[in-house]
Amino acid sequence: MPKTYYYKVRAVDASGTLGTTSAYASVTVTADTATPTPAPSGTTYSGTATVVGFNYTVTVYVTKNNGTITNVSVTANNLGDSAPYYNLAINGSGSRPGIPQQIINNQGTSNIDVISGATVTCDAIVQGANAALANFPPSGPLPAPANVGASCVNGKPVITWSAVSGAVNYRVYRATKASGSYAGVGTATGTSFTDDAALTVGKTYYYKVRAVDASGTLGTTSTYTSVTVAAANALPAPTGVNVSIVNSKPVISWNAVNGALHYSVFRESDIKTYTLVGITNEDVFTDNNVIEPGKYSYKVQAVNGEIVSEFSVVVSVEVYGDELDAPTGVRATIVDFKPVITWNAVAGATHYEVYREADIKTYTLVASLTETSFTDNTLLEPGVYCYKIRAVNEHSVSGYSEVVSVEVSDIKQMYLTVNVLKMQQLALVEQKYAA
Repeated sequence: MPKTYYYKVRAVDASGTLGTTSAYASVTVTADTATPTPAPSGTTYSGTATVVGFNYTVTVYVTKNNGTITNVSVTANNLGDSAPYYNLAINGSGSRPGIPQQIINNQGTSNIDVISGATVTCDAIVQGANAALANFPPSGPLPAPANVGASCVNGKPVITWSAVSGAVNYRVYRATKASGSYAGVGTATGTSFTDDAALTVGKTYYYKVRAVDASGTLGTTSTYTSVTVAAANALPAPTGVNVSIVNSKPVISWNAVNGALHYSVFRESDIKTYTLVGITNEDVFTDNNVIEPGKYSYKVQAVNGEIVSEFSVVVSVEVYGDELDAPTGVRATIVDFKPVITWNAVAGATHYEVYREADIKTYTLVASLTETSFTDNTLLEPGVYCYKIRAVNEHSVSGYSEVVSVEVSDIKQMYLTVNVLKMQQLALVEQKYAA
């Protein structure tokens, strides 16, 4: 506690004679102004807030032990030769998580003295405390790293993952089975790790990752990822392989392989027997030698000189032969004042597209349907309308049918004419009964 002391002074001459005693002076001794002892390594975080209108800054040091705030210190810089600080009492937590109640109670209502003649606003302290506490890792164990993946680069497994907030490093674990026992194989400060151990080529290994916080506490374990070790400089098998039908021909595509000079495409010629059907420098290949209808299966290899990758996964497609025939027997009539178009079914078609002339020789798609009849319910102006049809399935589109036309009459005039006739008939009936 502060204590007041009183002092007097007397002068002494050359002979040692004491002079007259002075009046007394007093001083009150307060807390030591030496720099506070820093918190244990790994538990102190700081944030800085600049007080507008002054030439000094305020730095707030927050100390946590086992997730609990134990001390908040405020240091003001550029105030002279002294190194002042102010230790704030911890009175529990307020509405703001982690901010001492005393700071919240005083915010904006008073100042906290730092040294004589200089004050620091509570607003500035709260800002600094918020900045300091924002640097803390989340309470409890860190979450598991997400997006964990693995690949083989130059014969070595490379494991990658997404960063975890609050992590200072990561532990990587390896197993020979997905559900096996995982042993630590290394630590990384970044978000990737290369396993330099002498592993067996052709064997699959499984990896998991855990984040580590500043106190050394291990976080939650990630899900596993796996990778098969390939020989150094080996090419990976092509991925993303797909096959589709374009103009009645199988088209095989895949993702480019880093380091590949070209690709070999194989087609199944007999049950589980594959024959080379093409070599290409691109990541797409059209098999123009397929003529007969049937199911065709393909797989791809990446090649660089004598280095050849494993085969890709097998993809298959059904070839239906020649393109669809154009619809025949197309007819156009008027039913209930609306154009009705009909045609004969086309073998192999799954649906039909109906086109109507929108301008001279310019046609617009007006319907796609599975039936062989179409009623044009669009409100049409009087005039002649032309239509054509084509057949469609998953793999092919036919040519257009012959063009048929139909004349749409003036519906309003037709209704007017009918109503006039009805009125005339009604008038004749009334005259007959009146006679």
